[in-house]
Amino acid sequence: MADPHFTEQRANWVKQRAGANLAAQRRGERLAVRARAHTREVAGAGDGAVVEAVTRHRVHRMMRHGEGHRMARVLGTGIYEIGRALLAGPGLAAAWAGYALLYRQVPQWGPPRWRRLAAIAGAVAGVMTVVAAVLWWGADVPLLGWWLLAQPVIATARLAWLVRAYGWEAVEGQRAGQTARVAPIQVRRPAPQTNPTIKPISIPGAGHEEDTKED
Repeated sequence: MADPHFTEQRANWVKQRAGANLAAQRRGERLAVRARAHTREVAGAGDGAVVEAVTRHRVHRMMRHGEGHRMARVLGTGIYEIGRALLAGPGLAAAWAGYALLYRQVPQWGPPRWRRLAAIAGAVAGVMTVVAAVLWWGADVPLLGWWLLAQPVIATARLAWLVRAYGWEAVEGQRAGQTARVAPIQVRRPAPQTNPTIKPISIPGAGHEEDTKED
């Protein structure tokens, strides 16, 4: 049974572009683990005998590695995560919900395209900018209103980022059961070589001398 979510192709795409980015390395490794699990499931081999190691989560990396005392790192990580949730929590949650919906619908809708989602995010940002500049500018809008206005922009932009970050660009336009598209190889045949014809150059008065030399 072919993987309807092209997990192996996406894992390879993400890992090839991860570089030194630990978060991208973790995404690629998790996709690779999922792809191998699907292969074992199809083959009827069951679970793997060895637990596969992947790069640690962001929170673990922030608390375990870095400068300063460990308690300071733990406190800083907690402040960062709480602030992130307060500022963008609803938008991030909506982005993950949208990603889950797109993921489930891949067999019917095909792989999601991050460029289309980025265009939608740009349109949403434009609408929110018009609302802020035309309707709300100079009005006594509470801070909560501005916070709510930013959440749709965060949600759509994050959704586009998630689609690209998890490697869907590698399989755009494909359907379940298809293999990765390979560009056809073009072989250029060399042009036929012809021997150049050398025409003799006649020099006046030189014929007798050449005949004498040949004798």
